[in-house]
Amino acid sequence: MDSPRAKICMFLLNGYLQDGRVRRTTRFLAEKGYDITVIAESDTGDNDDLEIDGVKVYRLSSGGLPTSKGRFIKYLIKAALLGIRIKANIYHCFDLDTLLPAAVASTINGGNLIYEAHEYYPGLEALLGRPFTKLIWVLLERLLIHKPNKVITVNESIAEKLSKRYAIPKPTVIYSCENKRTVSKSDFIREKFNIPEDKTIILYVGILRGGQGLELIPRIISELESTAAVIVGDGPIRKRLEDLRDDLSLGDRLFFAGAVEYDELRRYYGSADIGILLMEPLAENNRLALPNKFFAYLAYGLPVVVSDIPELSRFVEDFKLGVVVQVDIDDAVEGINRIINDGDFYEKCRDNAYSFSDKFNWETEAEKYLDIYSELLDR
Repeated sequence: MDSPRAKICMFLLNGYLQDGRVRRTTRFLAEKGYDITVIAESDTGDNDDLEIDGVKVYRLSSGGLPTSKGRFIKYLIKAALLGIRIKANIYHCFDLDTLLPAAVASTINGGNLIYEAHEYYPGLEALLGRPFTKLIWVLLERLLIHKPNKVITVNESIAEKLSKRYAIPKPTVIYSCENKRTVSKSDFIREKFNIPEDKTIILYVGILRGGQGLELIPRIISELESTAAVIVGDGPIRKRLEDLRDDLSLGDRLFFAGAVEYDELRRYYGSADIGILLMEPLAENNRLALPNKFFAYLAYGLPVVVSDIPELSRFVEDFKLGVVVQVDIDDAVEGINRIINDGDFYEKCRDNAYSFSDKFNWETEAEKYLDIYSELLDR
């Protein structure tokens, strides 16, 4: 690396602590000698600063205004002003909602700019039925996307979409892979929730919101007496899911762990039997998605049950990692039954998951950042 103490200023519109992709990135770069500062959003209502992962994190309060748009604007202003004060070699922003303050800081200070798109913003589910808001995001991305020195994204589908839509060079793809497995298989989940040995444990990790097929999970467990499920995460539909659990009398087989700190997640991955990811193609961003949790399930040898969307189905079918199903109770139950009842198939999927993760892991993928940073710093 040409400049081991080169200063990097990153922009992130969440609280940082539970963002696995960003934390893997900052840890990796800090370990390689880069001086990393992150401008994130406070989730406490007040400004608060952290020293974690070898990184300085400024978490800005964006509260105090009556609407979500107001809070967003407040963050943008505060983040841009702080970014200007941080004289960095590279300004690196995560997603379109932080591109503007990063672009302002890099322009004023003369630093390089990296735009890393984890989502396809014009296709967000949250923008369905909101044409004016969608237009604003599209215009913002169109206005700013030619300013970065480098664009990064998380899969081939989004890379091709961005390249064609905005006539830019194809973005570099850095998959949201998990670190190589760092904990051994254990009975952590069984012991924590008192799940009997004869129950196959199905795991979901992520935000509890619509479009994820989450309301199928209680119904799947109800149909399959030999299973239990643990849902890790929090979000707007948690109460609805808990009510559905109670309606189906699944109190002893469906458990909610709540939001779990990033490093603690490994204990859940390492003690489940199957990973489930039933994203619904309600919006284009959903259809193009390849979430972090997919790679995390595989890193811990979990056969996966995924919905039939392009990136997920391509990997599962090409590498024989589990089953691809429709977001439908009968098809999902049939797919899970195959994994549970066919021991040879389960073992092959498990072994393939480990082999897959030997090829697709964060230690390998993150090296691409070093190539990008070196290229920019050599200019």
